[in-house]
Amino acid sequence: QLSLVIFDIADPNWVLLAAIVGSYLAVSVGIAVLSEVLRRERHAAETLALIDRLTGLPNRRHVEDALEREFAAAERGRGLSVVIFDLDHFKRINDKHGHAAGDQTLREFAKVLEANTRRENLSGRFGGEEFVAVLRDSDAEAAQSRARAETS
Repeated sequence: QLSLVIFDIADPNWVLLAAIVGSYLAVSVGIAVLSEVLRRERHAAETLALIDRLTGLPNRRHVEDALEREFAAAERGRGLSVVIFDLDHFKRINDKHGHAAGDQTLREFAKVLEANTRRENLSGRFGGEEFVAVLRDSDAEAAQSRARAETS
């Protein structure tokens, strides 16, 4: 139909031409919508893969990836401290008050950890009742101070 218009061979079928253009537009919009849906689904899947569902903190996989990058930077001279938090006697909470109370304890500790984590640092759940804080550009004294603040 376009060649008929361009080369002035005959009168184009405007209805057919409009249908073809409309079809192309519909397909293009459909592809754009599908692309956006897939982008959102991918983001959701990445979030599920890297975030601990109970606490909302980065999970072990995410922390290990960050540690790998930060250790490499530390080998090049950047300061780095890693603080590990292990909630003492956590099993007693689960045994005495049940798993719901234990889960709530983990969530509350995660809130404290998250509230005290600077943007350039990372705090995450490493497993069970173990949490970790990766402190960039931090020395041992600053890390000890941070650990004391978290546990008081």
